[in-house]
Amino acid sequence: MQAKLSEASPVILTFDGQVLECFFDEGGSKRIHVSHIRSIRLEPQKPGKSLLTIQLKRDQMLLWVDDANLPSVTPLMSEVDKAIPR
Repeated sequence: MQAKLSEASPVILTFDGQVLECFFDEGGSKRIHVSHIRSIRLEPQKPGKSLLTIQLKRDQMLLWVDDANLPSVTPLMSEVDKAIPR
């Protein structure tokens, strides 16, 4: 499963059922196993933008999402949330 967060900043998220991977526009990436994720949530912030918060056990990631990209981001978030061990 894959989702692009914004057209202006091509951050791409992928999820294979166990590992959430974030690919950044400057060429870097970050891999996070679901056992290290406490929660994932999306909150509207300003017109046209939402803030994706990935709460890790010792850190958090904050990523801007264009509302136009929500149709691909929301199902990915749902799959990540289902895979988080509780």
